[in-house]
Amino acid sequence: MSNLIAALLFLTLQGPPADLSGETDRQLLQRILDSKNSTSHAVLEELGSRKTRSSLQALKSGLAELTANPGLKSACNAFRHCKGEPELERMAIATLYSTALEAHMTRQRMAAAGLSHFPKAGEAELLRIVGRADDPVTRANALDGVLPTLAKRAKKADLKTALEAMRVTLTLTKGECIKALQSFMENGDDKLFKGALEDDRHALPVRRMILEAMEKSKQAGVGEHLLSGLKSKNSSIVHGALLALANKGWTNYGKHLDKLIKSKDETIRRDALVIRAELFGSDPTFVDKLIDQAESPDRIKRSAAAISLAAVKTTDTLKALHLLLADKEASVRFQAMEAAYAARHPSSVLELIKRLEHERGTMKPILVDRLSLLTGENFGSSQQMWSNWWRDNAEGYQCPPLKETKASKAARVNRKAKNTTSASFFGLRILSDRLCFVIDNSGSMNSE
Repeated sequence: MSNLIAALLFLTLQGPPADLSGETDRQLLQRILDSKNSTSHAVLEELGSRKTRSSLQALKSGLAELTANPGLKSACNAFRHCKGEPELERMAIATLYSTALEAHMTRQRMAAAGLSHFPKAGEAELLRIVGRADDPVTRANALDGVLPTLAKRAKKADLKTALEAMRVTLTLTKGECIKALQSFMENGDDKLFKGALEDDRHALPVRRMILEAMEKSKQAGVGEHLLSGLKSKNSSIVHGALLALANKGWTNYGKHLDKLIKSKDETIRRDALVIRAELFGSDPTFVDKLIDQAESPDRIKRSAAAISLAAVKTTDTLKALHLLLADKEASVRFQAMEAAYAARHPSSVLELIKRLEHERGTMKPILVDRLSLLTGENFGSSQQMWSNWWRDNAEGYQCPPLKETKASKAARVNRKAKNTTSASFFGLRILSDRLCFVIDNSGSMNSE
């Protein structure tokens, strides 16, 4: 952080950049020799962009004098201008490669990052750095240039190298890493990622990227790898793998679901219960068990039952769901409310209206919003107005499509915004839509 502050202060004191086009390569080099690591980015860019042997030699000589950022980073990146110029490109690659082999850690890291700008012409050098450099950040910086090559080869050693580099990379984005991992899956052996999600030797952020790549992948063997993720010791990996399998329509969980239903993690337990219901919900005997589950003393089981009952959506399951709207636990009531809204069945409208009398706090506006999105109507939190409307419309009522009710809500919000006026009282903004002024004419405030 102190280096960043120093760099910003230096740039501020420097003022606007001077026109360097009239200076010779030697003059620019002298600027580097005078300013060292604080050399202006513009000076180094000017040398690189000239793309001559003389300017490249000056840039090379200047690089030899730099040991820290921001000058060092700017110098290494300035060599990228030589890309596509055969003779200069080889000189740039040779300079950066030799620097990346030095003992000075910052120099080797920045040189490897600079070399990554030459993924084709410098591939051999980059691969050597990735495979041999002692410093993991140097390897990661070099990987930036050859990751697509490694992913295409998709060898086990290449994957190991890539995963280690992804743990410490400062240049690769998450999206680039996930895309590369998908390429490994497409080009590699089915067993390449076997056990990767449960392997604690991989950093957690790396395993999360593997999980995301697996979820996006269409390869046949990915399901088995996701299944092994259910054995991970990390709950976020287990939960992610569980949802990924469900999204892929996986049906053969073996004994994993039974184990996860007993998990200490409430989110995992709930989702495992929901997935089990999705798998067996068409079985009438299981539906009976689901209705019994709605009366369980375990609030997580009741919460999961609410989701599942709404999905089955028979007369009996909806009755059981509506009973959960009055559950003693707010979390269960909330889930039942969301499930009733998602089911979009006319029988839920009156049940939700009844809850207006009982819900308080943060639950009340959520309930009003769900009623509005379920029906397309807007009577606020007035149970009487909702009840009167339902009395007149209950017979043969069908809930309108969600797309329509969302459009109606958006239109109301826009109308309200257009009709809203602003007011203030002695400079204080008035937010209320009801205001009463009390006027004191007793003269008690008159100054003597």
